[in-house]
Amino acid sequence: MGIHDILQEFDIEGKRFDEIEFIAACGKCDEQTKNTLEYRSEVFAFQVIENYHSDCDIFEGKFYYGPLAVSQNSTSGETMEYPDRRSISPKMISYWETRAHEANNLTMRCRYAGLVYEFKKYVTKTGYDISIARKYIESLIIIANNDIQPYLCMNKQAALRAISLSHKLRQQDLLDEAKKSLKGLLTRYGAEHQTDILSAIYRLSKDCRGAYANEELKEIIAGLDALFDKMAQDIAPHLCDMMEIADILADYYQNKDSDRISGIFAKVEKAFNKERSRLTNMQMINNYNQLHHILLKYKQHDAAAKLSIKIAELGKGVHDEMNEFSADIEITQDNMDAIISPIFKYSNAETAFSYFAKFFIPNKSHEKKSFERESAKYFTSVIPTHLFDSKGRLKTIVGNTRTDFDGNLILHVSMSMKFHSIFMNAAIRKGISKGIFTTENILSYISKSTAVKSDRFSIIKKGLDAYFAEDYIVAIHLLIPQLEECIRNIAEAAAIPTLKQIKNGNGFQARQLDDMLRDPVLTKILTEDLTYYLRILLTDIRGWNLRNTVCHGLASMETFGSISADYLIHSLLCLGTIRTA
Repeated sequence: MGIHDILQEFDIEGKRFDEIEFIAACGKCDEQTKNTLEYRSEVFAFQVIENYHSDCDIFEGKFYYGPLAVSQNSTSGETMEYPDRRSISPKMISYWETRAHEANNLTMRCRYAGLVYEFKKYVTKTGYDISIARKYIESLIIIANNDIQPYLCMNKQAALRAISLSHKLRQQDLLDEAKKSLKGLLTRYGAEHQTDILSAIYRLSKDCRGAYANEELKEIIAGLDALFDKMAQDIAPHLCDMMEIADILADYYQNKDSDRISGIFAKVEKAFNKERSRLTNMQMINNYNQLHHILLKYKQHDAAAKLSIKIAELGKGVHDEMNEFSADIEITQDNMDAIISPIFKYSNAETAFSYFAKFFIPNKSHEKKSFERESAKYFTSVIPTHLFDSKGRLKTIVGNTRTDFDGNLILHVSMSMKFHSIFMNAAIRKGISKGIFTTENILSYISKSTAVKSDRFSIIKKGLDAYFAEDYIVAIHLLIPQLEECIRNIAEAAAIPTLKQIKNGNGFQARQLDDMLRDPVLTKILTEDLTYYLRILLTDIRGWNLRNTVCHGLASMETFGSISADYLIHSLLCLGTIRTA
């Protein structure tokens, strides 16, 4: 089967189809056809997706059309696109241009014209062709007016794209028609989709200044106001829609009627409270957290402070709603010996400490690959993770793997560290039995490091003595500040600033530990793996965060156990490996 056979099946006036259906049909072509320009151009045209947004966009948002998928070369780190926009050639542009004029099917004609408008200037280094741009916009308007696409959101997007482009290209006649097409969707689809369409119009008006006159905007706001008041009176309010409208109304009124804003958010909170009986504490916290975020956005600080108290109160019941999951892990003595024995191969403290320190630093690259494999298996990778402290107070929310990969990787490494704590503790116990892990040996080892000054030995000694006496509360409280001082000493030795000016400009204060651990020069000295590990252990709220929870009095009794203490001893030895060049 050839590409022309496929086109005869799809390029028919009035035929409705989606991109997946067309691509599937193209896949039936013979191998000879698949090597032709026509085939590559057609498949590319319908594999790209519209309104593309991604943090991995190699063109940084320059183009409306983007790849169906992206991946990263594990060797070079280069971002790979599928299909790759860098492969678009002048011949492909010419082919699409011809098809834009010849195609009978509206969906196909619109896509070809859109691609030519979007990429011709970039590929051929020529100017925009206003005639092809108008053909593209006209096709979008017809699609929106006649519900050519199978879903409302797709027809709405066609109208929004037509408005945006006609305004950008100053085609007033098309702008008027495009605005009518969007309004027509509102008329046809009724109240059920009113929030979605009116919100889209308002947000577009912010992006395309001047596309809507003030009187038109007032009409949109009046519609949203009426809709918001109706929702506020409902027995079971539409919480998501109310929040969306509240955000828009607050944005509109923030420089016009500030008192109106507080009333809007009071109604939202009242609506949330109506739903209290059928929602869990976790769900209520999530709702209140969204409201808290938006209150701060519009400088409603008093209301946000009162809401934070409610969030804290709700947090007290969160742990009662949670289910505990556990799994048994079998570790044989042979497994344990295989990991621990190399640490003590040469039976001297210097070599053992060096090996021990290096072995238990998480390898960020390996952990990333492990996380990618694991996250692909589970549905939970698409769900945000709420982190609470021991009293049920919400600490932070880590988004799903698509929106917050870094946050999820930190959660993964944190869990991995808890698992490896079994082996770390076993290694330390064996080191103690061999007379290697002692206060004196550790002090001797770290005394050769740039990290430790002699005036701190007495404090560190008390911390180590407490550790070996299993008085972990004392050990943890003493060692954490000294680890921070060690990091500061390394930074100062490398001429990295450890002070920052206070706000009034009349003095200096110590630079925050997390900030120092993100310094590129310090990262180079300590290595990326070690600074990443220290941030997770000491300062990142998504990780163990020991420095902040302990020093601010937020740590629960469970924090002051052997696992935390073991990792602090490990961190001290890691910093102790840093020597003066």
